Amino acid sequence: KMPRTKRSTKQPTKSAKKTTIAQKQKDRKILTRSQRNTEPKADKKKQDDKKQKEAAARSKSKKAKERIKTRSGNTKSATKLKKEKKEKTKKSATKSVSKKTKKAKEVAKSKQKAEKANLASLN
Repeated sequence: KMPRTKRSTKQPTKSAKKTTIAQKQKDRKILTRSQRNTEPKADKKKQDDKKQKEAAARSKSKKAKERIKTRSGNTKSATKLKKEKKEKTKKSATKSVSKKTKKAKEVAKSKQKAEKANLASLN
């Protein structure tokens, strides 16, 4: 007859495996469906209210961050300010271009006048 081997050397039984898995789940706070459903309704409502309040506070702070004080002391949203700045830069760019073309035209005119005067003096 062969001697019985010790239980410790063998792999754990199915029931033992199940208990260890359950323990791990408990440690990780994984709830079964029945455990989730036993949660009292009042507590759930409290949690929902708390979540809503937090979300509202977050959105409020976000809006506050978005609003920036302008030089006149009024507040404007950041997106609006960005748009305005873009438009201003566009306008200034077109202004500078038109100024340059005006000056160039004036220079050309003055050159023509000088040439005419030269021609007149030669005649």
